[in-house]
Amino acid sequence: MSWGETPTGHVEIVTDPLNTRSVAAAGTDDRSMSADSDIGHVHLEVSSVETARTFYADVLGLRVRAMYDGAVFPAAGDYHHHIRANVWQRRSKPHAGQGLACFELRLPDEATLGATRERLR
Repeated sequence: MSWGETPTGHVEIVTDPLNTRSVAAAGTDDRSMSADSDIGHVHLEVSSVETARTFYADVLGLRVRAMYDGAVFPAAGDYHHHIRANVWQRRSKPHAGQGLACFELRLPDEATLGATRERLR
């Protein structure tokens, strides 16, 4: 599922399958993604939408941009979402060899970092 803004400013959601073979192939030739590239957002499968909402909104300080049945969409600022956390597959345990090992959230300044540190305490 991905979001895209139409020329009229409306956000549309579409579901397109990921071609994993082409993604894997991109890492082996000159079309590889640069090490300093940024990814705009990630989609996470979680076991609890409410726990994800609490962590990303209340602890990290992201703004909940939308909530749908089984999903929460937090973002920094006014972007439509930087993270989608959902329970749509109804899984509660990680699958061996699958998934995202980590991702990095960049904060805009030291004041935001300090406020986030305080909430984490």
